[in-house]
Amino acid sequence: LRSRYKPQHIFVGIALFALSIATCLLGITEMLLFNIRDSYSQFVPEGVLANTVGLLLVAFGLVVGYVLTRDE
Repeated sequence: LRSRYKPQHIFVGIALFALSIATCLLGITEMLLFNIRDSYSQFVPEGVLANTVGLLLVAFGLVVGYVLTRDE
């Protein structure tokens, strides 16, 4: 039973993790739209920090996805 369920468990776990990262990115985007809509193009520190956090979230998600899907 365990060996048959493992692929579905991995798939659902990765899907939930990807959806949680997408939710974080949407929240960051919404915060930027509401707080600094007019000054975003002037590279205000809040926008730069939010973009950096977004890139780090995506990189973290890719690394975790790679680690979970390799065969070793």
